[in-house]
This record gives sequence, structure tokens and C-alpha cells, in this order.
Amino acid sequence: DKAARLVAWLRWREVAAEPRALVWTILLPMLLLTLFFGMPSGFQFNDPTSRGQLMEMSGGFYPGIATSIVVSSFSVVLVRERTTKAKHVMISQGLPPSAYWAGTVCLHYLHAVVVSLYVPVVSILTMQNYITEPAVAELGTTISHHRALVAFVAATLSPLPITLSAYLMSFMF
Repeated sequence: DKAARLVAWLRWREVAAEPRALVWTILLPMLLLTLFFGMPSGFQFNDPTSRGQLMEMSGGFYPGIATSIVVSSFSVVLVRERTTKAKHVMISQGLPPSAYWAGTVCLHYLHAVVVSLYVPVVSILTMQNYITEPAVAELGTTISHHRALVAFVAATLSPLPITLSAYLMSFMF
């Protein structure tokens, strides 16, 4: 639908117009994930002798923290549009509500999936146990990343419910 593409283009122009927001919502979460996953191994990436066990303890919260930094900005955008009545004006001028939400969800999803897909990438680089096989480092064994596909699928799907719940929470403000 052309109207949904226009809304997605509008969202992209909002992001491109303010590069500082792009740094805070994409680069900062990626930097935090690099620090969280890289610090325990001393930033030795792709080193088979240093296997990451971050996700076995409290490290499972770190991907959620990074993704929530991104998704919280979406709530701010929706609250700002509600207070300035921008959404009301767009819809009253003939934009179908379905096109508004389709364009908004598409671009916000693409924004969040960039950070979400970085989690399995940095997990592979730091040899996290939940991705590598064998799960425990053994001398003389070759390391494979057979479980990485499941992590990539989960990282691709997870931003959608998180984004939709952020939209729901934005109505509290």
C-alpha cells in the first residue's frame, strides 16, 4: 500500500533527521552488548580457548536490556505524536489507520531487528556456550555453531512482540 510506504518513509526521515537519536538507539545498545559479551573473555573474539558462559547466569538479561533501549524510543515517538495530535491530523486528512500502523510497525521493527540480530553475532564471536557445540570446551574437539540458526530465528522474531507491547504501554502516558 502506498500510504503505508509513505508513513514508513516519514518514520525513516524522522530517524535520519536526528543522528543523535540513531546513535542512542542503535550504536549504544550494540556497544553495550559488545562490552557485556566481550569483557568476560578479555575481548578475545573467535578464540576457541575462551568460551563464553555469559548466558548461563544473569547474562540472559543483557539482550533484553539492549532491545528495551531501542523499543523505549518507539513509545516516546507515539506519545509525542499523541500530544501534538500528529496522528489525528494524518488520519483526519485521509490516511487510513491501517496504513499508519503498518508503516510505523514496519520501520520500528526494522530498527529493532538490527540490534536484536547483533546478539547472535556477538555470541558467535565470543563463543557463547548456548551457540557452540560441544557446549563444554574439550581439548581436541572442533567447535561448530549448529545452534546459531535457532538464535538467529529467535532474534528475528523477538522484536515484533516487544515493539507491540511498547505501543500498548505508550497509552499509559
